Amino acid sequence: TAGGDADPSAGPARDFDEAVEKYENTFDPLDNSLNEVYLWHGTNVRRALSIAQNDFRIDLAGSSTGTMYGLGAYLAEHCTKADEYSSDEPGGYYEGVFALLLCRVTLGKFYYTEERDTSAGDKVRNGDFDSTLGDRLKKAGTFREFVVYDSDAIYPEYVVLYSRVHHADSESKIEKLTKDLYHLQLPVYWANCDKDPSTQVFHEQYLVNKHTVSLLQELLVDACFKGTGELTLVSAKRVENSQIWAKYVQKKVALTKELFGAGRRGSKVLTAQELDDHHGETLTFNFLNSRDSREECISTSNLEQRLNEHLLWHGTTKEAAQKIAATDFHIPVGKEMKHAARFGNGAYLAEDIEKSLTYTEEDDQGYRWVLLCRAVCGDFLYTTDHTRIDANKLR
Repeated sequence: TAGGDADPSAGPARDFDEAVEKYENTFDPLDNSLNEVYLWHGTNVRRALSIAQNDFRIDLAGSSTGTMYGLGAYLAEHCTKADEYSSDEPGGYYEGVFALLLCRVTLGKFYYTEERDTSAGDKVRNGDFDSTLGDRLKKAGTFREFVVYDSDAIYPEYVVLYSRVHHADSESKIEKLTKDLYHLQLPVYWANCDKDPSTQVFHEQYLVNKHTVSLLQELLVDACFKGTGELTLVSAKRVENSQIWAKYVQKKVALTKELFGAGRRGSKVLTAQELDDHHGETLTFNFLNSRDSREECISTSNLEQRLNEHLLWHGTTKEAAQKIAATDFHIPVGKEMKHAARFGNGAYLAEDIEKSLTYTEEDDQGYRWVLLCRAVCGDFLYTTDHTRIDANKLR
């Protein structure tokens, strides 16, 4: 399995074998006959997300760190070594956040060397070997590096985000890093999750997969519909709009400072459950919270609960739905109000799909359109009044 002037005991680390056996629900078995191993690859957050979406780009390898063993994907058995190649985003969203990829790698027959060899890739390309093992541990007392020259031999299985903690860091700083659930700048299930919405403009819509359609159907019927008759979800699209999302995130940041920052209002932000124990939390929250949906694209783990962020329905026409997806909600005023403003001018949403459907109209094919929206509700104004026209003035 090895070539070059290899020490007979030299070979890929099998340290991960024990973890693979112990956590069989997390890791599939490795094929030792092909020198299949788990290795780390250090990079930045956006590149890690891009690789996870689109695979490694060998033609870009070494563009920022050099090519000691030729153009290839550089990996390490120790995350300490991979961390040397990792970087954050100074001044950006991911400042202080670094990324590692934990990859399944098929090394095959590897070329072993203790020296710098920029022509190592040529030895692989001519068919003598499948990868390179650069033994800097034996030569310089540092770490061994593994280089693969074919992206098909690497599968980026896990993206690991982390912050560096130093010996001199205070306990309060460390506690702050781990206090709240970390949210990416864009949802990880977006096709554009690696992009920066503040500098890269995109508006795309994607038909969701069958699994998500099934989940949405359950959400519609089992959780949010209490009426008679049947509801069938025909199709669903995920809206990825950078400009609308950027404004939404800015609102969340501003609301966080207003509610929890220095000089905040002072009163506790109550949940729907705390305000109305009889009806409890929103229907969508209860449904998602009752199932292990942490790795689903529709999940409470993707929502900031302390801001009362919820998934709520908005029923409208086909034309209005498409316009909202493209240009965002427009809060109507005066004569623009199509429906009576019982609680002031605003975007009206509901936890009950039956309520939202009353605002819809059939399109040419007899279908009705609803939007499932993220809504950051913040500090609720709770009322049992039938009408509260001044509600929007009490924000």
